[in-house]
Amino acid sequence: MNNIEDTLKHERLSAINENRFSSLFMQIKSVTNLSNIKNILEIGPGNQFFSTIIKMLGYEIKTNDIKKRTNPNYLGDIREIKIEEKFDLVVAFEVLQHIPFNELKSTLIKLGNISDKYILISLPYQVHSFNFSIKFPSILFPRKLKLGFFRKKLNLNFFWETPKKKDTPYDQLIKRKDFWNPHYWEIGRKSFPRSKVINEIKLSGLSVVWEKHNKDFPMHYFILLSK
Repeated sequence: MNNIEDTLKHERLSAINENRFSSLFMQIKSVTNLSNIKNILEIGPGNQFFSTIIKMLGYEIKTNDIKKRTNPNYLGDIREIKIEEKFDLVVAFEVLQHIPFNELKSTLIKLGNISDKYILISLPYQVHSFNFSIKFPSILFPRKLKLGFFRKKLNLNFFWETPKKKDTPYDQLIKRKDFWNPHYWEIGRKSFPRSKVINEIKLSGLSVVWEKHNKDFPMHYFILLSK
């Protein structure tokens, strides 16, 4: 086995579960559903699953990371380093909550300056959810009846934000082993309703194309933005 930094190995292993892999699937599908995307910049590649798979699908991809462990093309804090190269798409999955909320708008402006077309982000959302799925046996709906709708898995999903969870006290953050990289904020907590986050995005000059939960892992909320 190749030598891998222990923290990176742990990060990859923790992502190998059904819920988190469903978010990886959503990341990939969200990109492949976009047209005229050739080159991509990923901010915070983390376990590197996305960049590896997207490269296998024929996209050109470069990465930016604050740590050397992922061998990024651009090493450093995205808020501070200069990137003159332009990309069709900039992605940042579960990254922006690691910066103080009062720096969200300026960070999004910078991502917009790097992107020629789209920015795709996902954020943690402390949301309440109800999910119901059912799949009827195919024998009840044979193909000759042409009722293909009933041959699929039918999903019913409800998400609601209220009552909101409390903010995470700073004195709890400071006790965390990963204090260098805490969640300063999350959508759905008391001080950060979805409306406030979306308003901050709009103040950055970007437009919301769509936004949606990962129905299989509602804590991950995806938002596609355009220039």
